[in-house]
Amino acid sequence: MESLDHNFQQHNPNASETTWQMRQDWHTTARWARFLSIVSFVLSGIGLLFTLGFSTVLEQMMAIGNSTGMENPMLEAMLNEKSIVTVFFLLLIGAQVAVNLFQFRFAGRLKDALQFTDQQALEEAWLNFSNFFKWSGIMVIAFIVVYFAFIIFFVASLATMGG
Repeated sequence: MESLDHNFQQHNPNASETTWQMRQDWHTTARWARFLSIVSFVLSGIGLLFTLGFSTVLEQMMAIGNSTGMENPMLEAMLNEKSIVTVFFLLLIGAQVAVNLFQFRFAGRLKDALQFTDQQALEEAWLNFSNFFKWSGIMVIAFIVVYFAFIIFFVASLATMGG
């Protein structure tokens, strides 16, 4: 492992020079990263509005079900757990906004680095890019774990309702 680290540190001084094509590709990457981060912020805002209206929608659905004489035990269970669902979605939206912030910062710092040939801005841009993928991966793993926990909880809830 030491030999790999040693070989990595011995780089060609000309290898750090950027070409015109690389700068064009980075500029395009910065524009797309900014666009995608803004779209993600908008979707997070829509998700926040949905989350804040979630309990009202559940209550209205329950009222409609009660007025027609149709009982829905799953809807009742969701209504009883609406605070947990609301907090879960608020945490999910908050984490998504935090991750998107890394992407937005990456785009901004990369644009600054290209515009002003600022090495420090370029390093900060790639650090934000690395953090974006690191935290996105952690969120995906957490989402998978929560997804399976929800399935187990759902099956257990159905089993207790039926038995």
